[in-house]
Amino acid sequence: MSVLTPMEIVKEFSRSIRGYDVKQTDAWLQKVKESYEILYVENHELKEKLAKNEGNLTQYRDLEDALQKTLVMAQKSAEDMRGNAEKESKMMLEQAEMTAQLVKQRAEEEAEKVLHEATQKAEEMVKVAEERVGNILEEYRRMEKQAHVFRIKFKAFLEAQLEMMEGNLTVDEDDEQTA
Repeated sequence: MSVLTPMEIVKEFSRSIRGYDVKQTDAWLQKVKESYEILYVENHELKEKLAKNEGNLTQYRDLEDALQKTLVMAQKSAEDMRGNAEKESKMMLEQAEMTAQLVKQRAEEEAEKVLHEATQKAEEMVKVAEERVGNILEEYRRMEKQAHVFRIKFKAFLEAQLEMMEGNLTVDEDDEQTA
């Protein structure tokens, strides 16, 4: 079932002897059309905003993947640096054991420092990305709630209008019987 456009609400009805007052009906239809047009535009804008936020969510997920890859590369780099330091220490061990131990110790400290800094930076970047994703998800949920509330209110509005219209029918029929 497709949604009516504001222009489809305005319709020419056939006239009957006991029909509705034409001016009142036209005025009411115009009022309904204008209200519906506002809601129609607002709904369209909300859909565009939701699509934009979904695009942002995808972008942040891509960023999170990139950060995870960066973390893996940083760990691999730290492991490579540690391996290089060990090889270098073995070569120096052949020349002089004392010198080799000193170089090995420095290289391991440097590797741990780089690994620690890289891990810390990667964790911070992941944390920022997770916060952004959380904010986007929160905004998405809020928008879903607003859309749900809008649907409920609009349905209640239409039901109230229908009840009012049915109530007017009953009053009109009573007036005609007494006349």
